[in-house]
Amino acid sequence: MPTYAIIGATGSTGQQILAQLLRSPDNKVKVYCRSRAKLEKLSPKLVAHPNVNVYPGALNDVQLIADCVANSKAIFLVIGANVSYPGMRMVQDGAHSVVAALSTI
Repeated sequence: MPTYAIIGATGSTGQQILAQLLRSPDNKVKVYCRSRAKLEKLSPKLVAHPNVNVYPGALNDVQLIADCVANSKAIFLVIGANVSYPGMRMVQDGAHSVVAALSTI
């Protein structure tokens, strides 16, 4: 059973990837999100799916992200921001956390 990881599951891209991956009953999906409540509100049926494991937490939690992506066939890094302003670092910081997590595996 292949396992996939999605980092940024509450955005529109992450939501679509999650839905597409779950079309196959063989796929397991591990999803990182900052807010489990937001993910459950957006996709209650997908979050309740038996092949989905949710990893909610801070974007700088390298160990949490490492746990989420470990043993995955592919990792979808789809974090983003709807606004951009000087000093906005969420996407950059998220990318650094994912690279740091991958180096621990």
